[in-house]
Amino acid sequence: MYIRIDVTSSKIYERRGDNLYTQADITLFDLIL
Repeated sequence: MYIRIDVTSSKIYERRGDNLYTQADITLFDLIL
């Protein structure tokens, strides 16, 4: 599972199955699980 998280706002704007995307305003970090 791949997760990209905006640690500033953490607003989810899209989700497709196991793919979770968050709104990227300032800072991102990615998780490959």
